[in-house]
Amino acid sequence: MVGMRKYCFVVMGAMLMAGLAGCGLSRKDVTAEPVPEVVAADAGSGQENVGESEPAQENDGMAGAAEDGQMRESEADPMQEPGTDAEAWNEADVGGEMKQEEQPLPWTVMVNGALYVYSGECDDEGLRCGMMDGEITGRVPENEVPTQDNESNFATGYGYQYGRESEIEVHMPLDDSGELHWLVFRKSGFSGEGREDFLLTDAPALSLKDALSSTMDRFTVQPGNYTWTFEEDGEGKSFAACGAHPLDDVPYVHMPVLTLPAYNGLDSVPYLFSCAVMPDSVTVRKWKASAAGNPDAPADSVTTLSEGVSLMELEKDCIYEFILEWEQKRLEETGYCGTASYAFVTR
Repeated sequence: MVGMRKYCFVVMGAMLMAGLAGCGLSRKDVTAEPVPEVVAADAGSGQENVGESEPAQENDGMAGAAEDGQMRESEADPMQEPGTDAEAWNEADVGGEMKQEEQPLPWTVMVNGALYVYSGECDDEGLRCGMMDGEITGRVPENEVPTQDNESNFATGYGYQYGRESEIEVHMPLDDSGELHWLVFRKSGFSGEGREDFLLTDAPALSLKDALSSTMDRFTVQPGNYTWTFEEDGEGKSFAACGAHPLDDVPYVHMPVLTLPAYNGLDSVPYLFSCAVMPDSVTVRKWKASAAGNPDAPADSVTTLSEGVSLMELEKDCIYEFILEWEQKRLEETGYCGTASYAFVTR
């Protein structure tokens, strides 16, 4: 039984020793796949890697720990049983209280001494030869920047080809279906010293990842309405993009659709969000999907996330708008500033 010690009381000294030899602590480990993981803080107890957790389970049908104190392993899904991490997420106010000591970096790979960052785009229609130009063979933690050629912070074993100027395309799955896509990575200004070294010349894509999943399943949203300013080589450039109000559109027609997984006992699912450089502030507006077509409808909720928080609980059949701001007061420091809106519908 995990989390409890079973004490065996016997009368004779020899029986006591034999009893103690047969009792011990067993643990069920859930082994994560070797794919990108996002580190989230466990409520009130430091950091924990979601997808590599060790949920407590009853083990009454087993005869105790394995010989020589070896741990038992199981492939069971922790989301299918009570008393697991799913219930812990459900009880915690993950949307507003949980923080990360370190924000995850975007998917990054080094090729020929240059760093390339995932753009959030796929190019499955492009013409290309059948030979790979290289393969990702090394991996660093997801919160680190690769420093060696053919090294990434998300996975190994995937081939890549050179794309258009300043791009490479990595042939790899984007979700747990295992279907391979050509993901576009663009050359960045990362030097490894900090996110200020990454010059954003446009509003970045927003990526969301199911915090309870151990797969590479990511949902990417491109900015709709946004304004952006950046400075390069002493020259300042500003531009704006005007899109529709989130409620102007009809659900499932033009707006991106995020299908939430069904977890036992959860009415909402915690999602971690990230982009090439995390913003200074995040505001999330939510409407019921039935409000589509009525742009004057007030939001059911407006949540302003504290600095360092990159996790939000999402509900089904809702329209969400994430408003991200990179503050103008940091323009001289970072070389860019702006505000961008990202809208999508859940089902």
